[in-house]
Amino acid sequence: MVFVNLERHVAVELLILGEIDLAHAARAEGPDDAVVGKGNPLTRASEPGTFRSPLEMRIMFVKPDEIARMELLYGRPAEDRVAFEMAKKDWGILKGSQVGGRSHDVTVYVRRGEEVAVIAKHPYPPGIFRAPSGGVLPSESMEEGIAREMMEELGLEILLRRYLLRETADFSHGDMVVRWTTHVFTADPLTMDLAPRDHKEIREARWISMEELTGRIGEALAASHSAGLRYRAYLHRQVVEELSRPG
Repeated sequence: MVFVNLERHVAVELLILGEIDLAHAARAEGPDDAVVGKGNPLTRASEPGTFRSPLEMRIMFVKPDEIARMELLYGRPAEDRVAFEMAKKDWGILKGSQVGGRSHDVTVYVRRGEEVAVIAKHPYPPGIFRAPSGGVLPSESMEEGIAREMMEELGLEILLRRYLLRETADFSHGDMVVRWTTHVFTADPLTMDLAPRDHKEIREARWISMEELTGRIGEALAASHSAGLRYRAYLHRQVVEELSRPG
């Protein structure tokens, strides 16, 4: 693995020690990733809640200058903030996704006319779908990270169109709080056949209407016991609102 503009010796030392698994951290969706914490046998990633070296906190996933560059290319996004209280299980999932100090995800609405590409992960109840998302590795630009995630989760090549929304979520458990940022983009598909490559995490990908996503599927997400999935329902509503604005 190659790291760009990082304290390379720190990152490599931690990776050799098996204290961090940056690739798994990027694949982890974040607040609603029900498979975070299983670990990667190649790097012996720790289970959620395990002590991690303070050196990890030197590794940043998405830097301010990279966000500014994306704004120049794809527009300045609307900004919103929301808060969700998490149960113990959800909190463990969230903390498990924060390997290397990560506190973000990129979520992409790949649109084909009035339809959008969505995914279901293996642990999701029947009928639950959402827009694909994931993390950007330290060695990647945001475009590279997004392209990788969309190929893994959808099997699609895409063309980014718009930096639509930057959502800040304060997830809390008792008196503990994690501030999480979701960078939402829209994109056009350059290929049309959905064929996820990450079969360990993705059960199914399909095209559905935006109406379905904010209707019956959105209602199912909003009624979930998982704060992470309820967050996704909220995010869908915010995206629809932004897409409906003139211009």
